[in-house]
Amino acid sequence: MYLVKDLGRLGRRKFLGTTVAGACGAALMVAVAGTEMFVLEGCAITLNDVLNWTDIGTSAVGSVLTFLTAAGIVCALCGVAATAAIAAIHAIADAIRQWQAAAPADKATLWGKIHTALTIALSEVGKFFQEINLPLGKLAGMILGIASLVLSAITGFIQKFFPSLLAASSRSYKLGATTDIPVAPKEYHTNDFKKEYNKIVISGGHPEAVMN
Repeated sequence: MYLVKDLGRLGRRKFLGTTVAGACGAALMVAVAGTEMFVLEGCAITLNDVLNWTDIGTSAVGSVLTFLTAAGIVCALCGVAATAAIAAIHAIADAIRQWQAAAPADKATLWGKIHTALTIALSEVGKFFQEINLPLGKLAGMILGIASLVLSAITGFIQKFFPSLLAASSRSYKLGATTDIPVAPKEYHTNDFKKEYNKIVISGGHPEAVMN
């Protein structure tokens, strides 16, 4: 995210040259009401990318339950935790839509609610994967990959839009009781996320689960 405190002191050419190196000259600037901050969208991911991601993010989480069921693994707590995780991801979309539709005077407050929704989703998704206890093997490896992918995506969104708050959202996550989930924040476009997900499920022996 590019933040400009005082756009008025910069000429148009200087602004484009120094802040985006001319690469995003057609980007959209959205003013956050009540502040002098401007959010520059159009470079890397945007809020619309996050909004679009929520559908595939919930699909990725839901697919894990499908894989467990297909393997004959019954886990009632996993179902409860998955429902909470999916609802939390949907809440990200709701927060973004509310911000987009809000009057200028309300945008600053609703901007903070997007961060809250992302943080809650990160926590609920982490809790879901912690309920899954599996012996080491192909299925566990595939689910570990999906867990890493989803958590890295949400963390990447926080890194993109709320970089100063990323440290407060960072923590360790586990698959089951003992297996660490590697999390590396990444700002995924939807197609990139799908490609990574598809690699994971194909490698895990489930080509039928690829996202189109």
